[in-house]
Amino acid sequence: MAPFIAFSQDNNSSEVKYEFSQEAKDLYKELRCLVCQNQSLLESDAPLASDIKKLINDKLIEGQTKEEVKKFLVSRYGEFILLSPTFSFKNLVLWIGPLVFILLGIFLAYKFYSKPTKEEKENNTMSKKDREKAQKILKER
Repeated sequence: MAPFIAFSQDNNSSEVKYEFSQEAKDLYKELRCLVCQNQSLLESDAPLASDIKKLINDKLIEGQTKEEVKKFLVSRYGEFILLSPTFSFKNLVLWIGPLVFILLGIFLAYKFYSKPTKEEKENNTMSKKDREKAQKILKER
């Protein structure tokens, strides 16, 4: 299934508009614009995004699969171009890091709030006389 590209030009505008195949649009949704912050290629109007869209379409027309095109772009631009990073050992911190920090925060909050205050410690201590009196009362029952 070869991608379809159509060109159209408005009479009032000198800008050429491209229409790409669904396969190409799916790739645009999965890839990040390198200029815009957290925008997919599909959402971006940056000139570099247009160049990458054309490159993707050319690769698809040549007969490459979506995965081959993604591998090519990752080798050229790095894994940053992927909107969703892959699960690998290199980026394990991205996937596990937030969970570790949440668990650490819960643990520290528990430790901080479960410690008795000095006032509570002082009120909870019994003198020897009081302890002996309490033991006698308990034995009598």
